[in-house]
Amino acid sequence: MDSFVTAEAQLEPALPDTPPLTVRDRLAMAVMVSGGWWMALIFTAIAPILSVMGNALGGERNGYWVGQLTMTVPDVGIIVGGPLVGILIERYGARSVLFLSFALYAIAGSAGMIVDDSITMLSSRLLVGFSGAGIATSTTALIGNRFEGQTRVKALGYWSAFGALGGVLSVMAAGQVAAIGGGWHAPFSLYGLAMIPLVAAFFVLPARSRSVTKPEKEQVPSIWNLWPLYAGMVPIYVAVFMTGVQLSFLLGADRIDDPVTQSWVIGSASAGSFLGAFSCAFLRPRIGSRGTMLTFIGLMAVGNVLMPLTANPVLMGLGGAMNGAGGGMANPFFAALLIERAPIRARGRAIGILYTTQFFGEFMNPFVVTPLASLLGIRGAFLAVAALLAAGGVSVAAYRKRQS
Repeated sequence: MDSFVTAEAQLEPALPDTPPLTVRDRLAMAVMVSGGWWMALIFTAIAPILSVMGNALGGERNGYWVGQLTMTVPDVGIIVGGPLVGILIERYGARSVLFLSFALYAIAGSAGMIVDDSITMLSSRLLVGFSGAGIATSTTALIGNRFEGQTRVKALGYWSAFGALGGVLSVMAAGQVAAIGGGWHAPFSLYGLAMIPLVAAFFVLPARSRSVTKPEKEQVPSIWNLWPLYAGMVPIYVAVFMTGVQLSFLLGADRIDDPVTQSWVIGSASAGSFLGAFSCAFLRPRIGSRGTMLTFIGLMAVGNVLMPLTANPVLMGLGGAMNGAGGGMANPFFAALLIERAPIRARGRAIGILYTTQFFGEFMNPFVVTPLASLLGIRGAFLAVAALLAAGGVSVAAYRKRQS
């Protein structure tokens, strides 16, 4: 955690704000912040039809594995695609990469409407993940290039908030589309809606993004100095995904097996993430970057204590919402921090690795938590994660005292 504090201490105390926004600026912001929605849709569009689709593609014997792979293969595309997309942005520009990514996302995602074999499906899902990395990285880079100061932090908060909101609404929409469309192929049509922001981007994004009025950092040819941030982010995102990956098992251990109850308890994390992402833009200028970091670490620590100490679904949902709120604040916080610290010409790489790091944290969650659960039980694993978060928060606070 000290790496976060050291990085934050090097930030300039005040950042210039963006001039008043025009109508075109606001429409451009709408296109940019929609990136969070499309990232969420990668996984939520198929959530309601996962088992039916798996059995259709893999049969009763292999259906479970095909379904699981269909959900997780996009993670590989995002993890691998993040750095590659970052390089493409630096070479060809975020605007061009955004157009290509939206087009590939719509085509590869919609392919599920006609695909009837597992190999083609998994291949298309890999491309969806790669194009999702392109959408996430290019929209974030465009926000960093076009907006400054408080406006930038707000836009990054909206990006994450729309992702959380999309995670809730798109699941319900996918279920309705499957029911109306008459089968598991129908929800894949939702990916085709990405053509709407693609067309809009042609009109509201200028051929060359407005350059910032004042360089925030001396430009250097490398982002190697950012590696402590990325290393420190991994355990944060391991904890962020405790609700999405581990909470269902905790509920099962408490004999809360009803799918409806599990869905709203786990879904509370998305509601918390939505609120956390929105609040980040208002908290950071008031309590500072260090205070914001202590806030989201504290929320996550308390949430991971509350969830295993009760068998009450309402209290467990509250704990999930607190963990989600911390994660929702962390997303725009780290994005803003990297945009501020990275050389302007290296922002593409810096942001691309940001999304690789986030999803690597999700990928590592089972490998970190499963041994803890084997040793301490699932409740003990949650408490161990809370203890690690608390230790990180204490190190941040202790560093501040040493600096004062």
